[in-house]
Amino acid sequence: MTTTSKKFKTKSGIGVGSTRDDLINTYRSYANFSVRPDWDSNGKPIKDAGYFNLEDSQAGTLLSFKFVNNIVTEISVYLNEGC
Repeated sequence: MTTTSKKFKTKSGIGVGSTRDDLINTYRSYANFSVRPDWDSNGKPIKDAGYFNLEDSQAGTLLSFKFVNNIVTEISVYLNEGC
C-alpha cells in the first residue's frame, strides 16, 4: 500500500510533509532502520531524494518513507506473505 495523502499518519505521528529529521528523531532507537538514496533511470543516485525504511523481519513487514528535499512525499507499507 502506498499513499501520498497528508491525512495518513503513523502511530508516532509521522506522515507526508514530515521532515527527514522528524523521521530520524522519531525512529532512531528502532532496532532495524536504514536510509538509502533514490536512483534515476540511468542507475545514478538522485542527490536530494531517498528512502527511510523500518523493517521487522520477524513480522515480515517494511514501512518505507520516500523523501525529496528532506520532506516525506510518500509512505509505503509492505508485507511479505512468504513463499
